[in-house]
Amino acid sequence: MQAQANNTGPFRFAVDTGASGMTRADSRLVRTMALLAGGSALNFDGLQSAEATTVHIDSLSLGALRHRDITAIARDYSIRQLELAKFDGILARGSSATAC
Repeated sequence: MQAQANNTGPFRFAVDTGASGMTRADSRLVRTMALLAGGSALNFDGLQSAEATTVHIDSLSLGALRHRDITAIARDYSIRQLELAKFDGILARGSSATAC
């Protein structure tokens, strides 16, 4: 799905209804938007837990939904993706959003 982050984009976000918790930002999005590391969070990928860097995104819009003041886990997803399936982030179940 096409999304706007901090009023720029569009960026390609996957919606993962099985993932709970925090939004994820691919390292390319972090570099493109010059997002600063803001801390860390425990991340579980289904096989193992690891500490991951977090970044702050002021706003993330997907259609009529808008997320504000988002803490996102920053990871490099590109090494696991086929060229046609590349995405800039993942929206997870449990991320709060409001309709615009």
